[in-house]
Amino acid sequence: SMSQNADELFQQLITDCIFPKVQVSIIEQIIEMIESHSKMSRQYGEESLTIEQRKRCSSWLLHLLHVTDPDNESLLDQISSALASLSGWGGRSVRTWKIDDNIHITIKEISDVDGDLGYRTWGSALQLSKRIASKDISLEGHDVLELGSGTGLCGLVAAAAGARSVVMTDYLESLVQLANENIKENKLDQIAHAVQLDWRDVTTNSMPTHIGRHFDRIIGSDIVYEVFHAMHVEILST
Repeated sequence: SMSQNADELFQQLITDCIFPKVQVSIIEQIIEMIESHSKMSRQYGEESLTIEQRKRCSSWLLHLLHVTDPDNESLLDQISSALASLSGWGGRSVRTWKIDDNIHITIKEISDVDGDLGYRTWGSALQLSKRIASKDISLEGHDVLELGSGTGLCGLVAAAAGARSVVMTDYLESLVQLANENIKENKLDQIAHAVQLDWRDVTTNSMPTHIGRHFDRIIGSDIVYEVFHAMHVEILST
């Protein structure tokens, strides 16, 4: 069948880098498979394609860009979208993260093209979220402070898992706005909210409404990835 042909050609592509010469409908199906694998990787934080397989898919898509009729805008858009998805620069998106049977969190993201690394949800956030949801890290009934919240997945899971309150923080004002949008999207604004926090200025000028407040738990996921980040850890621990 046509679907089986597409499956077989996709396997040839990622295994042997054989560029299939087939009708447009089959090409479109293969492109859909590539995008599906890329989305699966972002959804679950696990790669469904190896780096080598992603390179083969990218090579084929780049080849298609050169040989496709310039007037075929629909196919060119599909090719471009798949390339963007493979590179992780897929534009603005909304996706629902299924942490467990009870906790499903909807997250708005912005691509690396439009924003900082914090505008995407990374695999480490998913792993921390799963530990919170499973009570391996118990936050139920606690006042929680999240550092480097980014899109807000971990803080939102904490709120959904029974935290008494959650204050999510990040350095960029636009990221704080995005986190607050995600809080409202998940109807958790009675428990959680996001504010701006500069680790270099943990004084009365920073988070003024929370000065003197005690937090039972402090969480963070993948927040020390530059040398200058590590330099501020000592400040935060005091």
